[in-house]
Parts: sequence; C-alpha cells; structure tokens
Amino acid sequence: MRRRDPSRQEVRETLRQAEKLVKDALETVKTDSLSEAIRQLYQVFPKEQWLERAVTRYLLATVEEQSRHTWLVKGVPELGDKKAYYLVTQVGDKYECSCYNAPFGWTRRKNICTHIAAVMLYKRRRYIDEYISDENNDY
Repeated sequence: MRRRDPSRQEVRETLRQAEKLVKDALETVKTDSLSEAIRQLYQVFPKEQWLERAVTRYLLATVEEQSRHTWLVKGVPELGDKKAYYLVTQVGDKYECSCYNAPFGWTRRKNICTHIAAVMLYKRRRYIDEYISDENNDY
C-alpha cells in the first residue's frame, strides 16, 4: 500500500519533532535505537540542522529499500525536493544519490545530501535493532 504524501503541516510538525529528537539524543543518554543511530551519525557528520532534516525524512518514512545497496527516497517538496523520488546507491563505503545529477548537485555531493543521510540513519537504526534482538535472544 502506498503511503500518502504528508501535508505541509505534517512536514513542519515532523521537523519540530526531529529537532527535539536530535537535541535529546545529543544532550541526554537515551538508550533507544533511534537516539543511538543519531549519535553515531553525528560523530561522523557533526551538523545538527543537516541531521534534523535526515531525521525528518526518516520519520516521514521516505526511505524504501530496493535491494541490499539500493534505496528509493521519496521527495519532500517542503525540504526542497524537486523530484518525486531519489535513487541512493552504495558501492563499497561510498554513496551516490540521483540528486547529484541535478542543478547544484556538486554542492549536495560535497556536503552529502540528506537523502543519503536518511538512508544512513535507516541502516544504522536497523543494524542496532538487529544487534539488540540478537543480544536478547542469546539469554
């Protein structure tokens, strides 16, 4: 079943929720998997606003895994997206996004776009959840 597009109000509310989640994850010692994934991503990319936008994309469920190294990220016009979907691929430890082929793609490539950031957050959270599940099954 296809998820309906969020309204502008829903995107704004989700962005506020993401801002709070990022702040809480970085300032407190929350132990949930999303907070841990946020902290891990922040260690590599210490940019809060960028991370908030990635968390917003994640919370809006825009990331759809196509295969082990390919994801579709649904565009969100309120976050500046011009296309309905962006294709993110991973080769080795490098990510590519179809937004890199658009005007100003060089800026997005240099700063790593939030489409890729949302995929990285998605992957980290899933890995953490699987690790916790495995740990709990060992007892």
